[in-house]
Amino acid sequence: MKQRIIDLAREARLWLRDIIIPAVGAIAFVAMSENAYKRYHAIMDHVRNRKPGQP
Repeated sequence: MKQRIIDLAREARLWLRDIIIPAVGAIAFVAMSENAYKRYHAIMDHVRNRKPGQP
Protein backbone atom coordinates (compact mmCIF):
# COMPACT_ATOMS: atom_id res chain seq x y z
CA MET A 1 0.00 0.00 0.00
CA LYS A 2 2.74 2.41 0.95
CA GLN A 3 4.64 1.68 -2.27
CA ARG A 4 1.48 2.41 -4.26
CA ILE A 5 1.16 5.82 -2.60
CA ILE A 6 4.81 6.57 -3.34
CA ASP A 7 4.31 5.57 -6.99
CA LEU A 8 1.20 7.72 -7.21
CA ALA A 9 3.05 10.68 -5.72
CA ARG A 10 5.89 10.23 -8.19
CA GLU A 11 3.48 10.05 -11.13
CA ALA A 12 1.56 13.05 -9.85
CA ARG A 13 4.76 15.05 -9.57
CA LEU A 14 5.74 14.27 -13.16
CA TRP A 15 2.21 15.05 -14.31
CA LEU A 16 2.24 18.35 -12.41
CA ARG A 17 5.59 19.29 -13.92
CA ASP A 18 4.39 18.45 -17.44
CA ILE A 19 0.99 20.16 -17.15
CA ILE A 20 1.14 22.93 -14.58
CA ILE A 21 4.41 24.59 -15.62
CA PRO A 22 3.43 25.01 -19.29
CA ALA A 23 -0.02 26.20 -18.18
CA VAL A 24 1.50 28.78 -15.84
CA GLY A 25 3.84 29.86 -18.63
CA ALA A 26 0.94 30.22 -21.06
CA ILE A 27 -1.09 32.24 -18.54
CA ALA A 28 1.88 34.51 -17.83
CA PHE A 29 2.48 34.94 -21.57
CA VAL A 30 -1.17 35.87 -22.18
CA ALA A 31 -1.15 38.33 -19.29
CA MET A 32 2.08 39.92 -20.53
CA SER A 33 0.91 40.14 -24.13
CA GLU A 34 -2.38 41.69 -22.99
CA ASN A 35 -0.45 44.38 -21.11
CA ALA A 36 1.86 44.89 -24.08
CA TYR A 37 -1.17 45.21 -26.36
CA LYS A 38 -2.72 47.87 -24.11
CA ARG A 39 0.58 49.76 -23.85
CA TYR A 40 1.02 49.58 -27.63
CA HIS A 41 -2.46 51.02 -28.14
CA ALA A 42 -1.83 53.80 -25.64
CA ILE A 43 1.38 54.73 -27.46
CA MET A 44 -0.28 54.57 -30.88
CA ASP A 45 -3.17 56.75 -29.68
CA HIS A 46 -0.64 59.20 -28.29
CA VAL A 47 1.22 59.27 -31.63
CA ARG A 48 -2.02 59.66 -33.58
CA ASN A 49 -3.33 62.48 -31.36
CA ARG A 50 -0.07 64.42 -31.34
CA LYS A 51 -0.19 67.94 -32.67
CA PRO A 52 2.38 68.69 -35.35
CA GLY A 53 5.56 70.16 -33.91
CA GLN A 54 4.99 68.69 -30.43
CA PRO A 55 6.77 65.70 -28.92
